[in-house]
Amino acid sequence: IDAGGLLRMGPQSAGAAPGPVSYGLGGEVPACTDANLLLGYLNPGFFLGGRIPLDVARPGAVLQERIADPLGLDVLEAAIGISKVVNANMTDGLRAVTIERGDDPREFTLVVAGGAGPIHACAIARELEVPSVLIPRSSSVFCAAGMLISDLRHHFVTTYRASADRLNQAAVRGRFEDMAVRGRALLASEGVKEEDRTLACSVDTRYLGQPHEVNVSVEWEELRGEDLSPVFERFHARHDDLFGYSEPEETVEFVNLRLVAVGLTRPPRMSEPPPEADSAESALKEHRDVCFPTSGGWVRTPVYDGHRLARGHRIEGGAVIERRNTTIVVEPGWEIACDRRGNYVLTPNGGERP
Repeated sequence: IDAGGLLRMGPQSAGAAPGPVSYGLGGEVPACTDANLLLGYLNPGFFLGGRIPLDVARPGAVLQERIADPLGLDVLEAAIGISKVVNANMTDGLRAVTIERGDDPREFTLVVAGGAGPIHACAIARELEVPSVLIPRSSSVFCAAGMLISDLRHHFVTTYRASADRLNQAAVRGRFEDMAVRGRALLASEGVKEEDRTLACSVDTRYLGQPHEVNVSVEWEELRGEDLSPVFERFHARHDDLFGYSEPEETVEFVNLRLVAVGLTRPPRMSEPPPEADSAESALKEHRDVCFPTSGGWVRTPVYDGHRLARGHRIEGGAVIERRNTTIVVEPGWEIACDRRGNYVLTPNGGERP
């Protein structure tokens, strides 16, 4: 609870040691994991496939002392409050990288990573009106897997501040060529073949006197020529996308020159398991009480073994799907389906099916 008496989550993390109170490793500050456990989302006997048993009693006592009593709430209300604040924080973060950059989240699929991300996916997607959510089969190690299979990227930047009427195109071209030489050499030292190297140029631009810049692309052909007017046209168009207006009659200035040297990698072939002959009900493990605030509280909810769900299986919410590396909460009003590669796709009931 902050100095103003309001519930606050983060930005600090409980980490893995001592971790949340429920880990039983000495943690004394309520964490998101503790709230998810008290709300019935997590199975205390199947966290990390049962390798980390969770303490159910201690989180409730700590939450009562530190959050519920000071705010005049019961433990359930405090846990719901934690969940709502966490969801709001993540939703605000997504707004910052979509709406504030001129992108409409309703036109995208939300990809959820991390072990805990799929617990919160429906709530965040509902708030942003995202039409579908993709949960990779390897959600908990999604970032690590991405690091291993993604292209190599090296970023170079040099300051070059000049208004459009004072640009020295030869100097601009020379700086880009210098960064290109360094980029190619770096990729070569990493064993990237010449045919697998690409270079992308861009410029940080702004209207003269503005405190912020807009990054726009620059083509090599434009640098070799004598006319950079297409760069300024792209700036005006992008400024209009981001801020709702442009002023083509105003002076534009360059601030930074950027180059990205990319080494292309060969992504692995993704397997496609055959459709499962049995129905999704064959993966049913148990039923337990789960708190869905949008449905008024506790709901007797089916729990499925995610490792037994396969291509073509479809489950209506509310439901919980447990895997050794993650837990997926399917809120009432949503449905989940396994795609052809064993990933999970969440859509609102009545939404477009994968």
